[in-house]
Order: sequence, then structure tokens, then C-alpha cells
Amino acid sequence: MEYTRFFLGYGVPVPRLLQVLPERMEALFEDAGDISLYTYLKCPRGVKATESLYTKVIDALVPLHTKATNHVGECMSLRRRVFDYDHFRWETSYFMERFVRAVAGRKADGGSGIEEEFHQLALTGDSFARAIVHRDFQSQNVMVIGGEDIRIIDYQGARMGPPAYDIASLLWDPYHRLDDMVRGRLLAHYTDSMKSAAGNFDEHQFVDSLLTCRLQRHMQALGAYGFLSIVKKKKHFLKFVDEGLWLLREDMEESGGRYPALEALIREL
Repeated sequence: MEYTRFFLGYGVPVPRLLQVLPERMEALFEDAGDISLYTYLKCPRGVKATESLYTKVIDALVPLHTKATNHVGECMSLRRRVFDYDHFRWETSYFMERFVRAVAGRKADGGSGIEEEFHQLALTGDSFARAIVHRDFQSQNVMVIGGEDIRIIDYQGARMGPPAYDIASLLWDPYHRLDDMVRGRLLAHYTDSMKSAAGNFDEHQFVDSLLTCRLQRHMQALGAYGFLSIVKKKKHFLKFVDEGLWLLREDMEESGGRYPALEALIREL
């Protein structure tokens, strides 16, 4: 409820908080419908329609990374939550436990050098400038109302972290693969919008942080698919594993050999 009030105050399109009934421990929120961006894109859409909708989604995200971030002191519970070294390391441990061991059945340990690489990856992620990030900004957490209005949901995990993490989650999403040229234009739209909305936006650092965030995000996603499919018995999440691995392999190809132990593991997977 606190996040909702705060986000709405700075133009982030989350469902409206309609009523709070403390005596019943209930809150009533606007119904954002049942058509997520993921669901919407399951029907055939032309390139222009897809790009236009994603542009609106990015326009909904920019106020979170700018206006809301500039006033985060007004929301102390959010200001205190930081996507730091420990959270990055949690993600890579989650990937190893829930996906590599539980789904792929591989025994990988620190002797391979991979733990040191995860340490360096987390240090790098922790070094970037922070904004408010949704932290799970993928196509199933964006609702589409009437084919054009956007509502962002499932934002209770928001915290202060590198904004590239949200962009990696959206534009390199295992749930829906974007055409590379479309992704490039959407990325340019985000950076242009951030420059307009925030005079201190550091495009060079953002671009530099993107690959680290992609690696982290795709390992986290694969860990989540493992947890959901095995622990929660939601087997349909396994159908997204191939795309998640493919994206992770693309990330590694762009890393220029910086993480050889991780690259070897992904090649095996």
C-alpha cells in the first residue's frame, strides 16, 4: 500500500488503491484485468504494434527510475531496501542450487573457479549507481488494458539497484524474444527518455552495466524456473528454460571471456 501511494504520486502507472479497511486487514485495488503483456503478445502482432506497445511500457518505467527515485526519501521502507552485493550473490547461488543442480543435475562447486567469478560479478553489480528498480520487470508483470493502457504489478520487491536490471528483464525476457533491431530501437528510446527526464543520466555507465545485469537476470530467471517447476510443481515453467539458456549464452559471447568458468558451465548446460 505504501509503495502504491508513493509510485502513483510520481506518475508510475500501478493499480490505484481504492479502499483500505484496517479492521478487516483488507485493501481494495483497481482491477488491471487479465491481459498481461505476455498474454497480449501470444496473439500475432506486427512489428510496429509490438514496438509501439513496448515503447509505452518503457515510458511507464522511466518515472520509476527518475521522478520516484529523486523522491525516494519520502518512502523510507523503499529507501532502506538495497539491491547490493549480497542480493547479487543470492541470485547466483539460487541459479546454482535451483537450476544447475536441481534441474540440470550437474555438480558444480567452488573448485571450478566459478565462485570467484560470481564474487567479481556481484562486486561489479554493486558498484553501479542506483535508482528504484522493480526487480522483476518482465512481460507477465505488465498488464495491458484496452490494448493501450499500461499497469505495472507485482512491485512489492522493488528496491534501490542498477536501472539496467529492469531493462535487461524487459528487453531480454525469456518469456518473449524481441527482434534484435526492435530491441535496439527500444533501448535507444529508453536512453533518450532518461536523458530528457534526468539531466544527470550517465548513458556510458548504463551501457556498461547492462551486460552484468543481463547475466545476473538470466541466472536468476533460470533459478526461478527450477524452483517453480520442482518445488512448486508448476512444470510449465520448464518450457522457458531453453530460451533462458540461449539468452545466457548470448550474454557470455558478449562478455569477451571475462568469466571462463561460467562460460564453460553454460556451454555444458
